[in-house]
Amino acid sequence: MKAVLERLPADDRALLTLHYLEGWGLPQIAAQFGWTHTATKLRAWRARNRLRNLLSDTATHDSSS
Repeated sequence: MKAVLERLPADDRALLTLHYLEGWGLPQIAAQFGWTHTATKLRAWRARNRLRNLLSDTATHDSSS
């Protein structure tokens, strides 16, 4: 999982790490980065999609090996 997270852009990685691993709320993350709450929700949605795609690609690659 760490290797997959490292393939994400830095902002995505930071947002997902703070939210899911550190337990920060989206308003806290927005304040930390100077983003609006709406922009933070959108960034989180996009970051989750990127992570989902990377995990899917990794699983597909692993199963074909």
